[in-house]
Amino acid sequence: MIILHEYPISMVEHYGFRKYSKSLQLRFKVPSRNTTKKDIMQSYVFKRDNINTLLRKAESRIALTTDMWSTNNQRKRYIAGTAHFINNAWRLQSRIIRLSAITVESCMTNDSMIDILHREFPYGSLLLHDQFFHMRCCAHILNLIVQDGISAVVADGVQRIRDSVVFWNASHKRIQKFE
Repeated sequence: MIILHEYPISMVEHYGFRKYSKSLQLRFKVPSRNTTKKDIMQSYVFKRDNINTLLRKAESRIALTTDMWSTNNQRKRYIAGTAHFINNAWRLQSRIIRLSAITVESCMTNDSMIDILHREFPYGSLLLHDQFFHMRCCAHILNLIVQDGISAVVADGVQRIRDSVVFWNASHKRIQKFE
């Protein structure tokens, strides 16, 4: 429940949580904060090891993708690295292999990251000799184009509205005529 709903680990020490848990089962002993943290870390290590084993056993090539997003309140930005491959049953598999908070979001950062990856992977190991190594996100590019177009249209419309307000407020006679 703590992981699923992203509650703080200290929740197990809250009086209300302990009282509620006891009302469900009198013999249930709520674990301490340290025990809860240890259990969460064991679960993480188990899942991480399973993913590593799965990727090591993959007989197909593994495609890596990244995705960036921000929280609803726009205070935190994250980047996730995902591995995609086809298993022996010919089903597409995808696993998040890295999730990190980031403080920078720019195309130059992306280009620098791609340059580093180019140096790390031998030329012959890349599919179709690096032809599709870095593909820009079409949705992001389209969003930038639309935002640029909308800002020009909106700016012109806003200026016309301002000019109209100035015109009608320029004299008392115009204000009366407008009303």
